[in-house]
Amino acid sequence: MGNKSASLKSFKDQLSNIAHVAPLIGAYFIIYGTLKLKGYYGYFGLSIIEFIDFSELVLYFITDLDIIIILLVHAILNLWSSTNTVGIAISKIKTIKSNEAKIQELNISESDNLEDQNNLIRDNAKQSNHLMVLGYLALGLLFIYGGVILFTMVQAIKKGNFEMAGVILLFFVVYFSITRKLKEKMSSTMMVLISILIVMPPMIYFKEKDRAIEVTNGKGKKAEVFMGNLALTNDSTRFYLGKTKEAVLIYDKSQKKVDIYRTSDVTKISFFHIFD
Repeated sequence: MGNKSASLKSFKDQLSNIAHVAPLIGAYFIIYGTLKLKGYYGYFGLSIIEFIDFSELVLYFITDLDIIIILLVHAILNLWSSTNTVGIAISKIKTIKSNEAKIQELNISESDNLEDQNNLIRDNAKQSNHLMVLGYLALGLLFIYGGVILFTMVQAIKKGNFEMAGVILLFFVVYFSITRKLKEKMSSTMMVLISILIVMPPMIYFKEKDRAIEVTNGKGKKAEVFMGNLALTNDSTRFYLGKTKEAVLIYDKSQKKVDIYRTSDVTKISFFHIFD
């Protein structure tokens, strides 16, 4: 009964941690989204309120799934570490398995108290299975987390973006240095908040910096845009930047500004690929 009570309490604590951290994750996306859109459109001197609607925001965020996945999985792992770390879970599994083997040996060698021994075996097995599931879940999250991080770093290095790769490494050095010293003194909610505060500014900076450079150099999505017979784009100075429900955005490299045309006035947009 004591073990069951402890397991139930642990589960309730986990739910409580999720309840505390969930608003933080939501607040993060609000802050991140505002800074991201303000920074991106502010770079081109645009007001996002004029032509961006909710569905367009969703599409705009799809390009940042790598960051979103990293932060979500990181938050989940922080929740996990508040009650059962991977190491503790594995240690408990080994201990329970060892105890189970000893009880079985006693059961074979002694004839007294067989019922009590069998009850211990059954209870130990239940606890072992419970912790085994939790341990595998934690390990699975760890592998997913590591895979996403590794994939993001490889992609950044492939594109020559050593700054982003460096930021990811720096994040882990700083994060683990802080958590190693403060983990026992701080709640999981505060740990998640710290991790977000560490990782958010540099990721936003480098993400938007890269996007702005891509557009400025004309390396973004290629398209020919026409308003009647008038070509709004060319191969040297005017590039298609993107479109929303109400507007088509054309970047003028020579003047370093964005021209906005009503979607209803644009008669043709032809996309094509440039192979490097």
